[in-house]
Amino acid sequence: MPSVLSSRTFRPRFVGLIALLGLAAPAFGEMPKVPDGFKIRLVAAVPAVSYPSQVATAPDGSLFVGEDPMDQGGPADKPIDRILVFKPGAAEPVVFAEGFNAIFGMLWHQGSLYVMNMPNLTVLRDKDGDGKADERTELFTDMGVPAGFPNMLNDHIVSGIQVGMDGWLYISVGDKGVPKATGPDGRTIHANRPGSVGLPVPGTSVKTVHPETGEDLAPGATGLICVKGPQVMSGSLHKPEATAQVLKDGWYSTGDLGFVDEDGFLTITDRISRFSKIAGEMVPHVGVESAVMSAAGVDEQQVAVTALPDPRHGERLCVLYTDLGASPDEIHRRLVAAGVPRLWIPSVRDFIQVDAIPITGTGKIDLKALREAAARQPA
Repeated sequence: MPSVLSSRTFRPRFVGLIALLGLAAPAFGEMPKVPDGFKIRLVAAVPAVSYPSQVATAPDGSLFVGEDPMDQGGPADKPIDRILVFKPGAAEPVVFAEGFNAIFGMLWHQGSLYVMNMPNLTVLRDKDGDGKADERTELFTDMGVPAGFPNMLNDHIVSGIQVGMDGWLYISVGDKGVPKATGPDGRTIHANRPGSVGLPVPGTSVKTVHPETGEDLAPGATGLICVKGPQVMSGSLHKPEATAQVLKDGWYSTGDLGFVDEDGFLTITDRISRFSKIAGEMVPHVGVESAVMSAAGVDEQQVAVTALPDPRHGERLCVLYTDLGASPDEIHRRLVAAGVPRLWIPSVRDFIQVDAIPITGTGKIDLKALREAAARQPA
């Protein structure tokens, strides 16, 4: 994280701007309390700054102030907002950049000023050091509802940006949301992704690793989901062996299987406990269940898959069912005809009919009861 966001450099800038932003107590009230060693001073007032909406600071002490007459005085369909910069020791501010839609978020990060002006996310740089932006890049130009018609107001839109502890840029939004954003490479990024868990919370990292080797996997590759962040436990009390099984270099093994796509969205596909290692290969129980249900024309209330130890292949699959609408021999034949991988096809003798599929109080398959029911059947 850049030094501008550290408590030592960022805090005094924030405190010193209370009066500027109009957040100080009324004239007849008490002044805000400030820590020892700091003081409040008036940086600027009207007419030097009008309609202030956002502030940002740089490591050299430069103070950036966004002016937002577009949203406050109008017209609401003209890009009339601008950014002023106060340089240390300078008597007056200068215009750093202008021609923006309503400025609702600013952040200085690694030599650039990021400006959220709906529906654009703009990056500004002062390459020659004259106090004025001479490089402007539009990272996004379609982040939600455009300014102006039909609403003619810029309320409830993007309201701030910040860099997380994980180095990602986080953008907060209002109730209009951000339906999409198209980057310079042409990819469209959505703020949500149906079917996925979503994005990790700020400060949290998620990755997938190979279930056996622990090797990090590429985006999109299904593996064991591991999480790292301030919410991860230090370990199990007085249980070093149990801790070592689930924690490695601060990464917690969740026991879930899934993948993280190129945009960072996490999708959970199964539990590692619902996989079997058969003849050296990992076979997903959910995949086998889906194949059996498709072959039989039934649903998940009638079929569940578990596994039992097998001296030859390590484990063997068992299908517990209430009604398949056909004999196990016929279902086996259909699975073979459908091209289901051979290791995914249970033996006919391992199709076990039961009165009901065991479930937990929360409606999930009772995996322990499922294995016990399979184990009670004669070999």
